[in-house]
Amino acid sequence: MIGKYLGSPEERNLQVLQAYCHALDFSGMEIVNALRLLLSRFRLPGEAQQIYRILEGFVKVFHQDNPNVFKSEDTAFTLAYSMLMLNTDAHSDRIPKHKKMTKQVFINNNSKILPDVDPAYLGKIYDNITRMKFQTKTDCSTKTLHT
Repeated sequence: MIGKYLGSPEERNLQVLQAYCHALDFSGMEIVNALRLLLSRFRLPGEAQQIYRILEGFVKVFHQDNPNVFKSEDTAFTLAYSMLMLNTDAHSDRIPKHKKMTKQVFINNNSKILPDVDPAYLGKIYDNITRMKFQTKTDCSTKTLHT
């Protein structure tokens, strides 16, 4: 799986991740749409450390392409991780409807840890993700990456 390859701690894999992220032009994109673009070609792996590395690579390039959107890469990383959590919560059949995160809870939780992010912007992100989940359009095995 491509996500496992890109999330690997091996130096070559991290270089491929950065090259992949740089190949995508995030300039002028909302972070939710940039993350959606990133994840449209591969599924995230299940291991938390691999997801963390992929998000780090994504955020570094997103912040370079949009230096004035967030004060720091840390803000973008925290928001990106929060968006992944919301996506899982909103679209998982394992979470009963009455236990799903509400828009206000999403805004409140993120406003506490991201005071520089406008609550209205957080609301737009919530609406975007709950309306349409992150989806992979295509994925292939890592065998093609090793040849």
